[in-house]
Amino acid sequence: MSKSVGNTIDILGPEDLIRREVMSMVTDTKRILRTDPGRPEVCNVCQLQRFFGEDYEELWDGERTARTGCVDNKRVLADRIVRRYAGPRERYRELMADPGRVDEILAAGAERIRPIAEATMAEVREKMGLR
Repeated sequence: MSKSVGNTIDILGPEDLIRREVMSMVTDTKRILRTDPGRPEVCNVCQLQRFFGEDYEELWDGERTARTGCVDNKRVLADRIVRRYAGPRERYRELMADPGRVDEILAAGAERIRPIAEATMAEVREKMGLR
């Protein structure tokens, strides 16, 4: 997927949103009919399959031989993304329901990192001759 606005998959969003986003992805533009052989090396969906399952070569072979269609591969990818990020999505919902807890976590992290950041900045200033 490119860097265009709105060209992302919201892995923390609701499952139906993830599925809609995956199903709207552009695939192999030269594969017009389901019976046409595909080119997984240029298909965005096929390329993402590598990160969500070890059987991606099987899926690619299905594309090349037209045993499977782009819609089939999109469904597989959407299912895998939904499954992979189920835990983080649940944790995100919990945190968003308790903004005070988020503020506490951020404050604790800032307090813990402050001495390291101060030491780093002191070293930077010294090496740049600002002190």
